[in-house]
Amino acid sequence: MHELFDLEGDVWLSYSEGDGVARVMRYGGARSFSLGDVWVGTMADVAGSVWIATSGGAFEVSDEEIARVPDYPLYVSRIVEREGDVWILSSNEAHRAVDGRTVRYSTGEDALADVVVVNGVTWLLTKNIVEAGPAFRVCGDSLAPYDPAARVDAVEPAGADTAVRIQRPDFTLETKVVSAADLTCE
Repeated sequence: MHELFDLEGDVWLSYSEGDGVARVMRYGGARSFSLGDVWVGTMADVAGSVWIATSGGAFEVSDEEIARVPDYPLYVSRIVEREGDVWILSSNEAHRAVDGRTVRYSTGEDALADVVVVNGVTWLLTKNIVEAGPAFRVCGDSLAPYDPAARVDAVEPAGADTAVRIQRPDFTLETKVVSAADLTCE
């Protein structure tokens, strides 16, 4: 089961082996939304709409109406909100809903783990079940790999610079600090 506290203070609960989500209003009452026979994953609240990741695609609940979001992969592993944008992650690509359009990013990797924003730079991190994978910087409508040979476990702020945590083959971690100037998109 996943839960989300939305911007209005309501609680959303997903059924891991059910057919939908329930909204429990903070002042009492509840409402269920059926999504069909799908696995329900993470949820995100963006500008008053709740986005839901499922094995049957992405859904958006807005003004008490629920609709499948077109033009997204059938199986959505995760939905996150970063800097006001909705990111829909599937096994090897990410879709970003921005300014009324959708931008598709393909990493060529087996799994996308997260979208992270550090010092104004957006990163796509990849990870399979066992180990971290390459990291990609989002440069407008395209991706720039950080270092194709590096297995990036995490990206974190280090003052005005960025700390990139690299996973070594023996699963130990090494941290490299990268200046903002070295992360420009060109």
